[in-house]
Order: sequence, then structure tokens, then C-alpha cells
Amino acid sequence: MASILKDIRHAQWCCDYAIASHCVAAHTPEKALRILGTSVDKSADARVKLAQVLAKHGVTEPVVVLDISTKAKAL
Repeated sequence: MASILKDIRHAQWCCDYAIASHCVAAHTPEKALRILGTSVDKSADARVKLAQVLAKHGVTEPVVVLDISTKAKAL
């Protein structure tokens, strides 16, 4: 679980950094997109690792993930 949590934290950090940094609006939106891509990659890595852990422990039912596709649903 430690590596999964590390991937999740890294993904969140990349996302926060890319959006909150000054480079998005003023300097290099391409760099922000690259950092966001890293965030997506780390999230995918964590998801695969978590699926492996769940399978190892015999979890066969789908994990319920919150629907955050809109702002209203996210709240």
C-alpha cells in the first residue's frame, strides 16, 4: 500500500502544482500539460497496483468510485 499511496500523493502534487503555479496562465501552458500528464500516469500506476492488491485479497466486486464528472456531483 505504501507505493500506491505514494503514487496517489505524487499525482495530486503534480496536479496541484500545475494548476496553482504561475506558469499555466503566464508562461508555459505546455509545461503545465506535461505535468498534468505525469499526474494522470501516476494515477494510472496507482490504479493498477491497487487492482493487484485487491485481486490478491480476493476482492471480486467492483470498487465504487464517486462520480465527479460535474461540479454538482462532486459536492
